[in-house]
Amino acid sequence: MKISFVTYTYNDHSFVRELLNILPGYGLNFHEIILVDDASPSPFPETSGIKIMRLEKNAGPSQTKRLGMAAATGDVIFSLDADTRPHAKWALNAMRYMALPEVGMAGCRIIPSMGADHLSKALYRMSQMEGLPAEDRQATFLPGNVWLIRRDVWRAVGGLDNYANMIHGDFHLCMKVRQAGWKLVAADAYPVYERRRLNREGYARRECRYMASSAQAMVLNGGTAECFAFLEKYMRPAKDYMFAGGDKVMLYASLLRLALLFLWLPDMPGPGLGNPELRRLRAEITAGIWYLLNPFPKTGSLLQDDLSNLADSGLITREAAFQADVERLFAPYLENGFMRELEEQWVDKMRAEDKLCIFDGHYMSDRLV
Repeated sequence: MKISFVTYTYNDHSFVRELLNILPGYGLNFHEIILVDDASPSPFPETSGIKIMRLEKNAGPSQTKRLGMAAATGDVIFSLDADTRPHAKWALNAMRYMALPEVGMAGCRIIPSMGADHLSKALYRMSQMEGLPAEDRQATFLPGNVWLIRRDVWRAVGGLDNYANMIHGDFHLCMKVRQAGWKLVAADAYPVYERRRLNREGYARRECRYMASSAQAMVLNGGTAECFAFLEKYMRPAKDYMFAGGDKVMLYASLLRLALLFLWLPDMPGPGLGNPELRRLRAEITAGIWYLLNPFPKTGSLLQDDLSNLADSGLITREAAFQADVERLFAPYLENGFMRELEEQWVDKMRAEDKLCIFDGHYMSDRLV
C-alpha cells in the first residue's frame, strides 16, 4: 500500500522539523509527505521532498486536515499533528488494520507528556488513572491527533467536506465512518504522546475553546443547570485525581477554566454572540467565583493575574456575590480542605514555576472559535 503522510503547522515549525527528522524511525515508506501551513505569520520554508500547501487565511485544525488529507494520493493517509509523537512501533502495528476491509480508521488515545511543572505532571498522572488497557480495541471515537485511514474510506464518506467549523472535525469524521458501517480501532498497544507542554493559561485557552460551542448551546437551550451538569461531568477526572491524593493544581486549573469560559461565552462566534442572557450570566458566574475566593486572597490574586492575560481587562471585575451553581460545583473541595491547601501550598509553587519552567505555545492560543 502506498502511504501518504500529512502534517500541519501554525507557528509550530520546530515541532514539524523534529517530526520530519524522526519519520524514518516509524518503519514506513512514504509515497509522499504533505505539510499544510495554516497561514503562519512566518511561513514554513520550502523543503526538499515535502509538498507544502500554504493557506492565505488561518482556517483552524479541522480545515487544515480537510485540505491536506483530500490532497493525499496514497492508498492510506497517515495524518499526524506536529506535536504528537507515536512510539516507534505504533505505526507498523496500526497499519495492520488498513488491510482489514471492515476497519475504516485507526488511531489511539493521546497521553500528555510530563514536564517539570506540576500541571503537566498532573495531566499525565490523570491519563494513567483512566484505566484503559494498553492493547488494541474497537472504539467509537479517535482523537484527531493521529489517524490512519484508507483513502477509499475517506472518499466514500466525503472526508471533511461540508464541515465548516475550525475544530471538532474528529467527532464529525468518526461519526461518518461509523455510520457508513466501518469499524474504528484504537491501536493502544503502543503509546502516543502529546509533545506540547502548556502552562496554566495555555491549558485554559485550549480547553475553553474546545468547550465553548457546547457550553454556549447548553446555556441557550437548557439553561444554567444543564451547562453546570456538563461542567461537573467534565471536571470528574480532575476531581477523582485530587480525591486520590493528586496535586491541587488541578483545582486551580478548574477555577481558571470556569472563569475564562464564562468571560468568553458572550463573545464567541455562534448563536450566542452578544446574547444578553449570556452577558447576564457572565456577570453572575464571575461574581460567584470571586465570592467563593473571598477567604482565599492569594488564589484570587493569581486568578486575577492569569485572567488579565486571557481576557479583555474591562470584563474582569471583582464584584462578589453568592451564586448557587458555583458554590455547589466547588463544595466538595471546600468541605475537604482542598481550597485551603491550594491557597497555602500551591499558589506560591505555581508562581515560581512561571519563572523556572519552559512551556510551548498552542495553535489555538489566539483564536476565538
